[in-house]
Formats: sequence, C-alpha cells, structure tokens
Amino acid sequence: MEKTPPTRLHRPWDSPGKNTGVGCHFLLQCMKVKSESEVTQSCPTLRDTMDYSLPGSSIHGISQLSFLQTMSLSHMENMPLSHSSLQGAQRPSWKQWLFYSTVIIVLLLCSFSALIFTFLPLKTAQGPCVAKFGPLPSKWQMPSPEPSCVNKTADWRLKILQNGLYLIYGQVAPNTAYKGRAPFEVQLRKNEDPIQALTNNSMIQNVGGAYEFHAGDVIDLIFNAEHQVLKNKTYWGIFLLTNPQFIS
Repeated sequence: MEKTPPTRLHRPWDSPGKNTGVGCHFLLQCMKVKSESEVTQSCPTLRDTMDYSLPGSSIHGISQLSFLQTMSLSHMENMPLSHSSLQGAQRPSWKQWLFYSTVIIVLLLCSFSALIFTFLPLKTAQGPCVAKFGPLPSKWQMPSPEPSCVNKTADWRLKILQNGLYLIYGQVAPNTAYKGRAPFEVQLRKNEDPIQALTNNSMIQNVGGAYEFHAGDVIDLIFNAEHQVLKNKTYWGIFLLTNPQFIS
C-alpha cells in the first residue's frame, strides 16, 4: 500500500493563487492599498469565490486572475485622481492673486505719496495770520503785532500782502425792515470782481470759502444798499492757511 506524500503548504510569496487569505493580505501590503474594504468593493468575488475555492482549481485561478486585474486597474485610476486633487488644492485661486495684487498696488501708491511730501514740502505760515471786521461797533480786529499777510485799507476791505491759500468766513444778517427799492444783494469781491453773491433776504446766511490769493489782491464785502443788512450782526474775516510754494 503506497503512502500518500504529505501535502506541502504553500507560502503566499511562492504563488499568490495558492493561499488566497494570506496571499490577498500580502498583495494589499505590496500594492499599498488604503484599506481592505476598498479591495472588497472593487472585487466582490474576493469574499466568496477566492476565500473558499480549493487550491489548484480552475475556479480559484480565474478568481485570482480577476482579482489581480481589478486591483491593477483600480490602483492606476486612483493615483492620477489623487495627484490632480493635490495639485488643485495647492494652486492659489484667482481671488487670492487679486487680493495680493491690490495690496501691493496700495502699498506702492502710499510709498510714492510719502516720497512726494518728503522731498516737496510746503511752506506753512509762520504764526497765525488772521483779520476780522465787525460786527459793529467793532471794526478791524487783528493780532498784535499786525499780521504780515494782509493790510486793512478801509471798512470791510483789506489788501493781500502774501501769496497763499486763504480761508474767508463770515455772516450776513438781512434787515427785514428795509423798504427801499434796491434789490437785496451782498457781494464778496476780489479786485472788484464778485466771487460770491447773496440774494436771499429772508434768513441769515454764511459767506466765505477757501481761495488762493496773490500779493496785491484787494478783498472786500459790499452791500447793494447801506441799510439792507444789520451791521451789528454782520461780519467777515480772513485766515491764511498755507503758502503753497515749494522749497527750492
């Protein structure tokens, strides 16, 4: 009676088709698959046919071959998708580029403006230069000593002595009891040319604004008729803001 030789147990690295349980685990480690559940989903026959087929059977070989083909295709498809997703995540969006570009432009403009004001400063007025006339009985009111930018020449009139940007301020109070024929009008003038005119006699109005004057200009406030305004509530003044001459 012949003795049957003992069957040799095959190791998973000898032949992947001999021991499906350990062999599949070995293939999973070699192919760096994320989880065994992905293999099960990609190859449904892994649980059923491959785990319980007899070694050496044709069904076992076909199942193992199908498993290898499915795993290879799945691995090749997943790698490019993951790589492209990583590139998409690392690539900055157009909104980020727009934000960075805006910040850089603003910083450049601020730096350019700072350089302009650093190398081309303005000459500011030396001390306050201000004058005011009215309301009556007060007339011209000036600091002591008198300012060097203007010179009073008459009531409600003065002469500019220094080039610069001036601020004129004032108030005109109409006399509602006036019954004369002359239409109501108050003018602020430069060299006898009106730069502002008021024609509403129903309310108190403000007069003035910022103007650039030159040495020799004559500024005055005149009325169309002497009694059209309440001079005890009417006044005007002038203030030198700055001398816009660049340093040479």
